Amino acid sequence: MRRGGALAGCLVWAVLLVAGAYTASEIGAPYYRYYRYDDAASQEARYATIRTDSAMRLALWATADSLGLPDDAYHLSITRGTNRVHISAAYDDWWAVPGYRRAVHFTLDESAPLL
Repeated sequence: MRRGGALAGCLVWAVLLVAGAYTASEIGAPYYRYYRYDDAASQEARYATIRTDSAMRLALWATADSLGLPDDAYHLSITRGTNRVHISAAYDDWWAVPGYRRAVHFTLDESAPLL
């Protein structure tokens, strides 16, 4: 029997596991940032009755800044109707793994009733 075969097998699996975790974290990061940005917009929309448009915009800009979102994420549209508020934005984010890079388009679209 060959010596060190089990160690080599374990090393291969460890390398594959680390490579898979790295790839998943790189690909998942833009989606996670979008989820957090969307959640912040949803919260701002829910509290729109007690917040001004400029206060909501500043809070969402701060969120976009802390998440490191692209500049297009700062171009928010906040529209108040007679009984609803609507917050929207669109931007492209990127994920990259060695040898491959892809743009992903995100559209923020939140609305809530004005109570």
